[in-house]
Amino acid sequence: MRSTWIFLAAISIAPPVSADVLVDYGINLDVGPGFNLVTGPTYASGPQWSQYQSFSVPDADGWNVDSLEVVVHTWASNDPDALIRLDIRADDGTGVPTGPSLAANTVLADYFFESGLPVGGLETADLSGLHLPVGDYVVIASAAALGNPALDAGWIQGTLSGPGSTGFNHDTGELFPGTTPLSMRINGTVVPEPNTLIALAVASLCTLRRR
Repeated sequence: MRSTWIFLAAISIAPPVSADVLVDYGINLDVGPGFNLVTGPTYASGPQWSQYQSFSVPDADGWNVDSLEVVVHTWASNDPDALIRLDIRADDGTGVPTGPSLAANTVLADYFFESGLPVGGLETADLSGLHLPVGDYVVIASAAALGNPALDAGWIQGTLSGPGSTGFNHDTGELFPGTTPLSMRINGTVVPEPNTLIALAVASLCTLRRR
């Protein structure tokens, strides 16, 4: 019984796993290199657009996700409702996954210029409590259901390597695959495999015994 309590104590004092950057396609605030439209159904200058950015979870026991960071911008100076909805769905290979949303939140696109040039804003969507098993996924940016239907915004392109994003034209149903990922970062922790947990517990147990 005593050894059982020591083992449980060892697990309880095992060092916590700190949040880490799990996906990073480059946080780029400069709109100059490029952006992909995220627009609403009544966008005056053209069709409604959504953007799709894929990523993969390679770790056997998956990830616990804390937050999703994106860089977005709006061209409407008097639009307090420039909300963009961010969804995570499993990638079904169609380019436009229609499965259930695994997590969703909204971010507000900023209207900001520096030296006369548009600048993107780094926005964070809280996804605490989301567990993603090993597999392929897509982040979807679209006009928020309760936001401005005339949304005129863009998701800024990233600066690091990664899978190219895909634009979806809601009016025609066409897909427009790109070669550049969008500016995105996913923060969280890799779920330790059972053997890793046991190793941590044993190490903590040895520490307890030395005391």
